[in-house]
Amino acid sequence: MMVKGRKLQPLSRNDKEEIIERIAEEIYLFLDRKLGEENIDSLSLKVELEGDYYPIVVLEADISINPFKLNDKELKDLLDEALEHGFNIAEKMIKERRKHG
Repeated sequence: MMVKGRKLQPLSRNDKEEIIERIAEEIYLFLDRKLGEENIDSLSLKVELEGDYYPIVVLEADISINPFKLNDKELKDLLDEALEHGFNIAEKMIKERRKHG
C-alpha cells in the first residue's frame, strides 16, 4: 500500500509576521492577567521565527515588576509559563497555516 504525501508549504513572510505579532500579544496579555498592568514596570519581548519549512521559534522575555508582587522563583515560574503559552500559540498557528496553505 502506498501512502500519498502532501508537499510541505513554506510559511510566507506575512504568515511569519502575523504569528510573531500574535505570540508577543498573547504573552503580554498572559502576564497582564497574572500580574496586573500596574505591577509591570517594564517588559521586553524578543520573538523570532526562523525558517520557512521547519520554523524555529525563539522567545526571550525580560521583565521588571513590583518587588512586593512575586519573589524571584515565582517570577521565573510565571515567565516560563508565559513563554510556554507563546510556544503553544506558535505551534497552533503554524499548523493552521499549513492546513490552509
